[in-house]
Amino acid sequence: MNKNFYIYIAGRFTSGFGDSIQIIGFPLLILDLYGSAKIMALATTVIMITEIMIRPFLGVIADNLNRKKLMINTDIVSGLLCLIMAFVAYKDMLSLPIIIIYLVIQSFVSTLFDSASYALMPELVEDKKLEKAYSYMTLINNISSISGPIIGTMLYSFLGIKILLLINGISFLISAVTEILIKYTYNKNGKTKNILKIKYIKNIKDGFVYMLKSKKIKYVVSVSMINSFFIIIPISQYFAFFFKENGFENYYVGIASSVMTAGSLIGATMIIFIKKNFNNKKSFVVSFIIFSISFILFGITLGINMQNELFKFIILSICLFINSFFMLSSNVIVNSAFQRSLPNEMRARIGSFRYLTMQIAMLLSVIVGGFLLDSKGSVVYILSFGFIYLFIILFFIFPRYKVLQS
Repeated sequence: MNKNFYIYIAGRFTSGFGDSIQIIGFPLLILDLYGSAKIMALATTVIMITEIMIRPFLGVIADNLNRKKLMINTDIVSGLLCLIMAFVAYKDMLSLPIIIIYLVIQSFVSTLFDSASYALMPELVEDKKLEKAYSYMTLINNISSISGPIIGTMLYSFLGIKILLLINGISFLISAVTEILIKYTYNKNGKTKNILKIKYIKNIKDGFVYMLKSKKIKYVVSVSMINSFFIIIPISQYFAFFFKENGFENYYVGIASSVMTAGSLIGATMIIFIKKNFNNKKSFVVSFIIFSISFILFGITLGINMQNELFKFIILSICLFINSFFMLSSNVIVNSAFQRSLPNEMRARIGSFRYLTMQIAMLLSVIVGGFLLDSKGSVVYILSFGFIYLFIILFFIFPRYKVLQS
């Protein structure tokens, strides 16, 4: 990997670390101020709906303007917003409307940063090294997602939200300084510098039409939606419920979460150091088969009544580790193939479309999952999703793999 990419990764890590600190801070603040999960859910819903509505438009901006400058400017804006909010918190002027307005604006800025940085990365690395690049990104994302909430909770508990915001603001500004060092040549190619003159609807339509005409892009988007519905939500949203419903204490949930993170970290590290080409059908098939079977085995083990709780937990943890390890490798293959299929001038907006479809799939999965869990329980839910998913990958995803190589 080249120096440019390492600078880019450093900026992403610093910015992501700040975000992960903030993610844990504001829910705690809202609960302390109002003591209501409903208010916290309201704030989260407002932010999610806002992000879904604006993401395609921000993808268009990232395709038309200088992506490096967008990363720098959005980090500066995020940093200044955090510092302003730190001052507001210091003066004891925080209220729910102010918090929600801040979080919505911050969501807007962070989404624009993500769209620009996502589209910029393939311009900084060689095509043959995309898999390793995604592994590096997964590695630093996991490190920040592990350390950020822990540090954020400690900062909030001992020093309050104002110090958390102060540190977050400084981290964003450091990230902006780091990104200035990226060597990047912006190809204007007739693009406008005026954000108000961009033809948003036409750009969105052009990107959507291009996506529908490309078999490879449609395939990757379909795979991403299927993974989001059947695997991502069950593991990320409900895995704590699986353990609690079956009598495991809270500390088991924490250990299981660490095991999954370790699986992803080790998977990403191994891909980075594997010398051979990871982008082939064998790797693709093996990854999907193993992580789907490990999910099914997790459900079967959960349903077995064992006297030794620790032994049962160890088996469940092994299943989760294997699932996370091979899910990471399958995602690296899919994401790399997706990036290779995109024209540079449409990369951000089509990436936004993909993310939008994944969010819709996850929302539907949450609704279906909630109904199944309440009516049938976690074992039936996991096995139903697991076997349906295995059927889909065997008879839909694998037979059409050649589309990725077209």
